Amino acid sequence: MRIIPSLARLVMPLLLGAAVSAQAAWQIAYPAQSPQPDYQWAAAFDEVRGEALLMFPRSGQAPRGWRWNGTTWSPLNGPLPADRLDASMVWDAGRQRAVLFGGIWWGGPWQGALHEDLWEWDGSTWSQSPLPPSAMPPARNAPAFAYDRARGLAVLFGGYNRDDTWEWNGVAWTQRTPAVHPSAREQSAMAFDPSTQRLLLYGGFGPVAGNQVRFAETWTWDGVVWQQHYPSAPPFVRDRPSMVADLARSRVVLHGGSTYDYSTWEWDGAQWHQSNPNSPGALRFAGCFYDTQRREVVVHGGDPFGVSVNQTWIYRTASPACVVSFGSGCAGSFGVPQLMNKQYSNPWLGDTLTMRTTNLSPSVGAVIFVSNLFPSAPLDLAGFGMPGCTSLVNAAGGPVATDFRVASSGAANWLLGVPNTTSFVGVRVYQQAFALEPGANAAGLVASNGAELTLGIR
Repeated sequence: MRIIPSLARLVMPLLLGAAVSAQAAWQIAYPAQSPQPDYQWAAAFDEVRGEALLMFPRSGQAPRGWRWNGTTWSPLNGPLPADRLDASMVWDAGRQRAVLFGGIWWGGPWQGALHEDLWEWDGSTWSQSPLPPSAMPPARNAPAFAYDRARGLAVLFGGYNRDDTWEWNGVAWTQRTPAVHPSAREQSAMAFDPSTQRLLLYGGFGPVAGNQVRFAETWTWDGVVWQQHYPSAPPFVRDRPSMVADLARSRVVLHGGSTYDYSTWEWDGAQWHQSNPNSPGALRFAGCFYDTQRREVVVHGGDPFGVSVNQTWIYRTASPACVVSFGSGCAGSFGVPQLMNKQYSNPWLGDTLTMRTTNLSPSVGAVIFVSNLFPSAPLDLAGFGMPGCTSLVNAAGGPVATDFRVASSGAANWLLGVPNTTSFVGVRVYQQAFALEPGANAAGLVASNGAELTLGIR
């Protein structure tokens, strides 16, 4: 991939490294306390409190709920919804609560009956939705359930012998009836795809010509249309895999669901890619979630080869890419310009990073992006006709690259194609944006915050 011309002059000496492939790998964790060996967990990550929920193991043993804080597990105390298997749980990022739906009664006189209820967790208490069954999807077990971050809805698909699509907005369920959709299936996996802003559905098993078969189909849902995709090398057929969105790496990560496959698979928005890092094994029925605070995939438990385990594994890269804001800008007529990376865009080797300056006045026609490979001391710009403004990226630390970009609708973008070479791992680029706003001050310029870009290997 290309680098924008002005910055290319600064980094030319780094272009001699070898090409690299993805580096994410599994590591086993050693928490001080762990849930009992078990499987068929429901899991979701609470993004407000920075902890995961793990619920309703197959055995029904107590504790039936656990929390993960990134280091260890602890029992989830207090009243819980009734025991169940094959329930589905997601984190509703917009409404900041976990949502639990359905499942099969486990234990007691109702064993084997289907739940038709919806519960939500606000961080301290479970509460049941007052909606009557007539206002909810029909009872089912093992549906696919995922939160669509682009549309702010929880989406439910399928379940045992079902092929229907439902969406939950926190108030009401709405059934969607697209003409084309996946066939009936249960125990498939669904997750938000950051690269395409759609939901990705994979695997499961269901009826075909009178037989129950496992699927190796890849589908996406955009809120209107289900579309089947035909990647060149999809994962093998499987059911009950672990699959979540790795938001920082802009990938969907799939593991397990087949007793014959130890690999981890990643979806990039168009194709599946197989990798063989140190593996948790051929897990089925594991609890899985993406930790947004620590930017890592976590799986716990499962049932490889019919033997329950209680291991916790973490999947991440040792060389993460990130963009961190620093310093502060100065206000124009629309407030202080904001510089940050576009959502789900990070400076990964082999990718194109999009940096974006927003909160600009409509009168701003252009933005100057200033970049430097070295940190430098802040410089007060009052003497240059910009009172209250500070230069956060200046020549004191080395040569500076400047790039002009046209602004439109109060924003301007700057793109960086990061070469896929080892020399760039860990390289930092420091950047600030200056918006041309006549009349804002004597210089006609207002400044954004600074941004530190760290290049990493996905």
